[in-house]
Amino acid sequence: MRNLSAIILLSLFLFSCSTTEPQPGMQTIPTNQVPPKPAATQKNQCKDARQPTPIPGEASLFPQVTEQDHILGSNSAYVTVLVYSDFQCLACAKLAPLLHNFISKYPGEVRLVFRHFPLLSMHDKAGLAVQATEAAQLQGKFWETHDLLFEKQADWINLTPSEFQLWLNKASSPLNLDTTKFIAAMDTEEIKKLTQLAWENGNKINLPGSPVILINGEIIKWNVNLLDQLEGYVKLALLKKHQYSTCPPHIIHTGKQYFANLNTTKGTVRIKLFGSQSPITV
Repeated sequence: MRNLSAIILLSLFLFSCSTTEPQPGMQTIPTNQVPPKPAATQKNQCKDARQPTPIPGEASLFPQVTEQDHILGSNSAYVTVLVYSDFQCLACAKLAPLLHNFISKYPGEVRLVFRHFPLLSMHDKAGLAVQATEAAQLQGKFWETHDLLFEKQADWINLTPSEFQLWLNKASSPLNLDTTKFIAAMDTEEIKKLTQLAWENGNKINLPGSPVILINGEIIKWNVNLLDQLEGYVKLALLKKHQYSTCPPHIIHTGKQYFANLNTTKGTVRIKLFGSQSPITV
């Protein structure tokens, strides 16, 4: 029986270490990169590769938020929701208004950081969409263009790149952009390089697809119900702000008798507490 128990426990451990399950709803990336070989000493080193800091003290794979990022909300916010996104990704379009809503629902407490991860090997217009938002950024209209692209995704997702370019030119007018400057900026080498760099940086840190969401530096694993669950993760992160950092002062007098009254719909339950035997718990 002892050997059987050991085999069962070992089986459960091996099962829990698996990180090869599919990501429902997430767009995956075909890549030519060769996966790294497992370490020679694998024993007792099982970890989830999607976690940014699987070992205490290990540097995060994700760059720190800087002024170069696209930020919505207060820089002093307690919770930072960071998203790597692709404008041609269907799941990203569903996620965008939800993230935007957190800023108005939790003013001053939550900020949104947007980073491009255009899946250039899959989406024929993802790069152009990045160029459009970065060109709009030069006129202070990044978030307006961001919102428009996601809101109107169904209008342009099936267009050819050439047709999408014309669509963008027309869309610049309602956004009060200087259309001439907008079109010219989109075609600059500087902005084209930003698009390519966003793709390369995402591959360097092995992003599994889009969207990728982090809350205060911790990756939120994608699942089919995540859009319904995401606010719960935000609330949980906010809860830490209101937790005590130290234990309350020890004020129990062991020579006294303490009681706790629980008021219920069936009446009051009086509980005797043993301060002399477990003062910290009491």
